[in-house]
Amino acid sequence: MRNGVARESHAECPPASGRDPVAILAETDGARIPELLPIRYERMLQSPFTFLRGAAAVMAMIFRPFLKSARMCRPAAIVI
Repeated sequence: MRNGVARESHAECPPASGRDPVAILAETDGARIPELLPIRYERMLQSPFTFLRGAAAVMAMIFRPFLKSARMCRPAAIVI
């Protein structure tokens, strides 16, 4: 894959339409304890790493089209 897509070309890749990270996170909030949501989002604001750690659903949505396996996995809740 690296030979087909150079790293430099990643900057030119426009974001996909219809993929709103905030909406994806809000969608997963229904399965969470409402009182803990503010703590979750506060921790996600600390750094890009903690955001990505708390946003497994966003990454799963990004990579879904590239899955080659028929087996799907559901991201587990992350406890910090």
